Amino acid sequence: MSLPLLLALAQSAGGELPPASPASEPAPAAAPADPCSGPLFAAFDFWLGDWNVYDRGDGALLGRSRVEKVNSGCAVRETWTPVAGPVGGSLNAPDLITARWHRYWLDKDGQRIELEGGPYQGSMILAGPLGKGTVLRITQTPLDRDSLRLLAEVSTDDGLTWALLFEHLYLRAGSGD
Repeated sequence: MSLPLLLALAQSAGGELPPASPASEPAPAAAPADPCSGPLFAAFDFWLGDWNVYDRGDGALLGRSRVEKVNSGCAVRETWTPVAGPVGGSLNAPDLITARWHRYWLDKDGQRIELEGGPYQGSMILAGPLGKGTVLRITQTPLDRDSLRLLAEVSTDDGLTWALLFEHLYLRAGSGD
């Protein structure tokens, strides 16, 4: 072995590293990866925007919904402004460990609903307890770029059977509404 190599090995064994050559410069720091990007955080992108919301049964306008990414894209916030009834909204975000989405809904009357789930066959499906012995399941399905279906169902037998609670049609505001 050459003397410079032996000296370098001796220095590294003693906890000292050889100095960098004068011609080398420190590598530029890599830009930090955006922690809230990628497919997991894009799963609700179809819902982003300003919406007019209609009852799918009778076509009545129920209200308006504004859905936007917040906290540098780490969460999706919905602001619900109904024609009648309590104003409310939800905060939706995925859990980075389980990759399951969580929704926390709260209205002006203090009604609180917590749901969890995720994308399944082109829809976002979230479910959770609605009350004693009742489970709520919300399925949001994009129909095209400017419309989506929101189906709310309840089960009183731990999800064996489901009954329709309501069905809404979201039409993007300004898309011919």
